[in-house]
Amino acid sequence: MANKIPIPSRQARQAGFWTKKGLGQHLLRDPSVVRDILAALARGPEEGVLEIGPGLGALTEALLEAGGPVLAVEVDARACQVLQERFGGRPNFRLAQGDVLEMDLHALCREAFGEAPFHLAANLPYYITTPILAQVLESGLGFGRMVALVQKEVGLRLAAGPGNKDYGALSLMAQYRSRVALLRKVLPGAFTPPPRVDSALLLFERLERPAVRVKDEAFFFRVARGAFGKRRKQLKNSLAMAPGLDLPPDLLDAALVKAGIQPTRRPETLDLPEFARLADALAEALAARS
Repeated sequence: MANKIPIPSRQARQAGFWTKKGLGQHLLRDPSVVRDILAALARGPEEGVLEIGPGLGALTEALLEAGGPVLAVEVDARACQVLQERFGGRPNFRLAQGDVLEMDLHALCREAFGEAPFHLAANLPYYITTPILAQVLESGLGFGRMVALVQKEVGLRLAAGPGNKDYGALSLMAQYRSRVALLRKVLPGAFTPPPRVDSALLLFERLERPAVRVKDEAFFFRVARGAFGKRRKQLKNSLAMAPGLDLPPDLLDAALVKAGIQPTRRPETLDLPEFARLADALAEALAARS
């Protein structure tokens, strides 16, 4: 295989395509990264793949050749024109044009894959990596494995554990739903145009059940985001200042005591079970007061 995957120049020119800085487009061109994505997906012949951000289809082509249905979600109309011209005649290809943040991914996947297992592959624009991953993880989308290309710093946050400077709300969201592994660093030359920073290839293996039990998932995620909103402050202060939580000091004190957590600890020192206990204690206290 060549060192670089050729860009489909004719179709791109006909569609008037060029990469848009505003969309954060960096087209994957390194065959070794494509091979690593396919290997990490470990996909069965009948299993589907939801691909977010296919660009001009470097990974899409490999996914289609491996068999099984592929649902590609792309926001750029000109990229969609290229994808449709290249792959529209293949029976296992389906294209959904639009902003993934505004789509009902559950409904799209049911329509594309039915009850069959599916996985997720994504080359995520750096500027919306966190919102996309938050949507996928918080919504409980039923993928088996997800392999994602992200900015290296984001990859470090996703895989980080308590006590690590990279540990944060995104770490908790990812590890609540899945086992996260940092597979490799990806250098800028793997893309066209090359980004100014290194990337990381991550594997998320979805857990059959969340890593911890919580009474209210949505509230748990709100508490996690609120705690890390002021990550340098002590936990009690960061939660008291969190927008949208509206936690009176006495209620917050009582919940921390019930959860067995010192209010002077910093958010990055709490592990996933501790955040679960804290969210449940806060939810109970709020319910009792209402």
